[in-house]
Amino acid sequence: MKYIRTLIILISAMLISCEESGDNSNSAHLDLEGAWVSNCYMDDINEYTVDVFTFSGNTFVTSFQTWDNSTCTGLPMISDSGSGTFSVGRTIVMSSGLEAVEVDFMLNYNGLKFTVLDIIRKDGNTFNYGVYLGLNTRPTEIDFNIVLTKQ
Repeated sequence: MKYIRTLIILISAMLISCEESGDNSNSAHLDLEGAWVSNCYMDDINEYTVDVFTFSGNTFVTSFQTWDNSTCTGLPMISDSGSGTFSVGRTIVMSSGLEAVEVDFMLNYNGLKFTVLDIIRKDGNTFNYGVYLGLNTRPTEIDFNIVLTKQ
């Protein structure tokens, strides 16, 4: 009798646990934990940039450096940083057939707060974010010119 009662309690607990952990929001899983550094890429204003992101839980710190040369060497012209939180949304299928995950970044930068709507495609120890369309527009395609590699 004790065995049956214990079994019923365990099964009930597992069922309750499954219901509570069920994902009704269709959120995807995206493991970004750790430090990521981008390649040297030409940005929107024809300068060469390297991005760094460090993720811990749902928080991140980001920084960038910009150079006037395509090797991103020497003294950078500009360096800056910000921090914030992020939330992971649903998985989407792009027109290419590849999958990406919606990510909303809440960025604190120089005392200002921004929400950046983005998508990320992670492939092993690299990820790419979306083609930038503006703060309030979520990209629909991945920018394969910018590759961040886990350190």
